[in-house]
Amino acid sequence: MAGKSSTTRKGLQFLRLGHTSKPLNFRIVVMGAEDVGKTALIVRYLTKKFLHEYIRGELLTYDRRVTVDDKEFSLFFIDTPGTNTLANLEKQEIMENVDGYVIVYSITDRKSFMTSKEMLRSLHHGFEIVGHSPVCLIGNKLDLNHMTKVTQEEGESVSKFYPNVEFRECSAAEGVKSVEFAFNEFLKTVARSKDSKKHINSNSLTVSKSPSPRRHSAGNSALSHWWRRPRSSSACEHNRQDRTYTM
Repeated sequence: MAGKSSTTRKGLQFLRLGHTSKPLNFRIVVMGAEDVGKTALIVRYLTKKFLHEYIRGELLTYDRRVTVDDKEFSLFFIDTPGTNTLANLEKQEIMENVDGYVIVYSITDRKSFMTSKEMLRSLHHGFEIVGHSPVCLIGNKLDLNHMTKVTQEEGESVSKFYPNVEFRECSAAEGVKSVEFAFNEFLKTVARSKDSKKHINSNSLTVSKSPSPRRHSAGNSALSHWWRRPRSSSACEHNRQDRTYTM
């Protein structure tokens, strides 16, 4: 293993590990309603730790390399707040070049489940533009199964209704095993999808050269369906500074 080097960014200590081979780069957007555990899931997967307190209402990004089945991935997670709008994300080019989407709801919160269904509908209508990027629907807070408002069968049914959607249930609070399994399996799916796209693009180039789809197209308008609803905290979002953590 190569040597370790550390840098300090805004008073926080960051650790970057050296690697000898070139990893596969994945850009993953994590979405969902407020208080469903999006940040807790990401941090649990990347650090094996559970956050009891975390920053609310800010767009956060996480940069880390992981190894799954002897394959190295360079991950860039984009943790979107439940109060954000697609208009703001588009300005920051957050939705550009996305390799996969993770949509999270809480099994103890029926409203968050309905929000996740709306997001899936929007992504499905935008699939023609985003390139059929895979989606993982996660029901979090499985440790509170005795308080469930959404059954496993309901989550599975929604995921099967759309193409390229996986379904998992897990608990960020209970331990790393279920979270690690959910994300590792999804990364394998993203890797297969990305490899398939490369073959398709390579074959299409031998036939003809087609212009790239415009960013502000009908597909992206459909993708914006859920995000463009008014939010009470949107006025504060213009003053936020995004934070990137390299773990």
